[in-house]
Amino acid sequence: MNLDFEHFRFLREAMHELQKLKNKEEQLISQISEQEKRILKLEVELDMENEDVEKLTSMSLKYLFYTILRSKEEQLNKERREVLEATLRLQEAKFALDDYKSELSNTKDKIIELSMIPDQYDELMRRKEILLKSHSASALKLEEMDNEIFNLSILLKDINEALQEGKGIHSLLTDASKSLEKAEDWGNWDLWFNGGMFSTYIKHGHIDDARSFTHSANRQMERFQKELADLKQSVDLQIDISGILTMADYLFDGLIVDWIVQGKIENAQNNTLQALRKVEPIVTQLEREAHTTELQLESLKQKRISWIEQIEYER
Repeated sequence: MNLDFEHFRFLREAMHELQKLKNKEEQLISQISEQEKRILKLEVELDMENEDVEKLTSMSLKYLFYTILRSKEEQLNKERREVLEATLRLQEAKFALDDYKSELSNTKDKIIELSMIPDQYDELMRRKEILLKSHSASALKLEEMDNEIFNLSILLKDINEALQEGKGIHSLLTDASKSLEKAEDWGNWDLWFNGGMFSTYIKHGHIDDARSFTHSANRQMERFQKELADLKQSVDLQIDISGILTMADYLFDGLIVDWIVQGKIENAQNNTLQALRKVEPIVTQLEREAHTTELQLESLKQKRISWIEQIEYER
C-alpha cells in the first residue's frame, strides 16, 4: 500500500488552515457583536450632540447663560465640532462593521470549500496507520521525517501570511503618510496665504484619502496581530485620525479653526510615522525568518529523497 506524500501533506496543511478559519469565524462573530454595541452607543452620543446644537440655535431663555459665560457663537462652534467628531467616530465604526461582516462571509465560504477535507484526512490516516503497522522501522523513520517537513511547511506558511499582512500595512501607512503630508502642505498654504475654498477643498481631499488608508491599515493590523500570535509574537497598534475636523473649514470661519485642523494633521502624521517605525522591523524580521525556514525546509526535503534512494538501493 503506497501513500502519496505530497497529497498527505496537502491534507494536513488544509486541516491546519480549516482550524484557523474556524477560530477566525468565532473571533469575527464576537467582533461583530461588540462593534454593533459600540455603534448603538455612538449613535446615542451623536443624537445628544445634535440635540445640543439645536438647543443652542434656539432663542430659549434657558440657554441665555451662554451669552454670559462665553459668546454664543463660540459655544455653537464648539458644539458643532463635537457633532462632527462624533459623526466621524460613528462613520469609522460602521466602516469597521462592514469590514467584519465581509470578512466573516469570506471566511464562511472558505470553510465550506474545505468541508470535505476532514473526511479525506481521516481516510488517509486510517490507511497510513495500517501501512505503519505492517512495515519495519524504515516506515517509522519516514513518518518522522514527514512530520518534520510538515511542521516546517506550516511554519513557513504562517510566516509568509504574517509577512504579507505586514507588507500590506506598511504600504497603506506609507500612502496615508503621503496623503497627510500633502494635506499639511495645503493647510499651511491655506493658513498663511489665505488659499480660499480651492486649497481647503484639496486639503480635505487628502485628509479623506489618509483616513481611508488608515482605516484599511487598522483592519489589516487586526489580521496581522492574529498571524503574529500564531508565531508567538505580538504587536499592539491602532491608528485613529477620525478626529480630524474634515469639514471644519466649511462650517466655521476664523484662523483658530485652521490652526486646530493643522495641529490634528500634524498629530496624525506623527502617529502614522510612528506606526511605520514599529511595523518596519517586524517585516524585516519576518523576511529573515521566512528565508531561513525555506532553506531548512528544502534541506529536509532533499534529506528525505536521499534517504529513500539509499533504502531502495540497499534493497
